[in-house]
Amino acid sequence: MSQPISILIIEDEEPLLETLKLKLEKEGFKVDGAADGKQGLDKIYSGKPDLLLLDLVLPSMTGQDILRELQKTQDPQIKKMPVVVISNSGQPVEIKEVLALGADDYIIKANFTIDDVLERVYNALEKKSGQPDVLVAEDESFLRMVLAKKLRLDGLKVVTTIDGDNTLRTILEVKPKAIVLDLLMPGLSGLEVLETLSKDSAFHPDDHRILVLSNYSGKEGEPIIKKMTVGYLIKSNCDIDDIAKKVGSMVEEVNKGGQK
Repeated sequence: MSQPISILIIEDEEPLLETLKLKLEKEGFKVDGAADGKQGLDKIYSGKPDLLLLDLVLPSMTGQDILRELQKTQDPQIKKMPVVVISNSGQPVEIKEVLALGADDYIIKANFTIDDVLERVYNALEKKSGQPDVLVAEDESFLRMVLAKKLRLDGLKVVTTIDGDNTLRTILEVKPKAIVLDLLMPGLSGLEVLETLSKDSAFHPDDHRILVLSNYSGKEGEPIIKKMTVGYLIKSNCDIDDIAKKVGSMVEEVNKGGQK
């Protein structure tokens, strides 16, 4: 039997620490916590967690100091550990600093829900574990999270995005086998993502399958959709099981090296 994925939370706000701990344990993760920086760093070295949730403003040692210490380690397990920062600030200079220090993601406390944190945890873990099976690119939170959960229950590795720019970047960086693409997203639209991919030499269509999700009919005949995708579903005409079944078959096609 495989060991549960371990997560360490370094957070000095006890109510938040306990809330995150309970949520992640309910999802099946093994979770430990630390309320100050020095204790947290000691637990990283002794426990070697699979993922770190890190506050920045901490007693005894800041989150930035912890990241600097982790940059010095030669331990291969710690070096590949994803780090998701949780901070009150959200200042661009701080975000840039912690990403440069090796953090994989940054969450602003005032803007997140507990489900948002869970989603970021899954994204960080899957991106570090190799090629994901599925990218769900959808800005409607409920649909995105429910579909991602269903696909994970089906045994697939899933990452998610909520805007077009991050969707394009994620496709090119982690190369998901199947892509569920909303057409109307913040930033680049789904159509603009498809147009950009069609011109990018780093994207190889035979290695991916793209399924469009839309609130509206009428775009199915767009040349770029016919060229780049394997299906077009209207959200109101299908349920989560329908989408998940289609996505599962798309992943199987890629795994078998089949043609669209």
